[in-house]
Amino acid sequence: MDEYNAIDGHNDFLLNMWAIQSKQDKNWIDVDKFNNDYGYRMKVVKQRILDISDQLHKLLNLFPWKDKVKNSGVKEIKQNILEQIIDIQKYLLGFADLLGFTPEKYFDEFVNKSEMIDMRLEQINNKIKYDDLILVLDMDGVICNYSKTYSKYLSEKLKIKDYNPDVYPVYRRLVYLNIMKKY
Repeated sequence: MDEYNAIDGHNDFLLNMWAIQSKQDKNWIDVDKFNNDYGYRMKVVKQRILDISDQLHKLLNLFPWKDKVKNSGVKEIKQNILEQIIDIQKYLLGFADLLGFTPEKYFDEFVNKSEMIDMRLEQINNKIKYDDLILVLDMDGVICNYSKTYSKYLSEKLKIKDYNPDVYPVYRRLVYLNIMKKY
């Protein structure tokens, strides 16, 4: 999270964007009705998601990705692309605000998601091997030796005798092969 703290001072931009979008959305959406009338809420939620999807398709069409357009000399127009990205961002910020999230919560979740992606990339770059022992924490923070526990579960499920993953270091591979033969 430390690398993201460096940009903390810039979250005023997010607060300003949030305030502008919140004010604009109140011209289109009855927030009290949204919070108290389930039917109206679902109508607005559905329309907002469809609008976001529509804006994403418009963004895609600003790029010459279709075969008939690729070689036609059509160029990407950066200003149009930026405007479309802003449209999408405005819809997303307004939707988050409408659902009761705050700019601070939005920013915190953005940072959390960024950290999760960094961890996934680190796992990919370190190329975790099939036989590596992996420490897993469940939702309650309980430590689980996933490899042994899952291998034990599979051995019981497949009725494999003499299970001992410490003695058989390639046991997980054998279990996998047995599953492939059985199913």
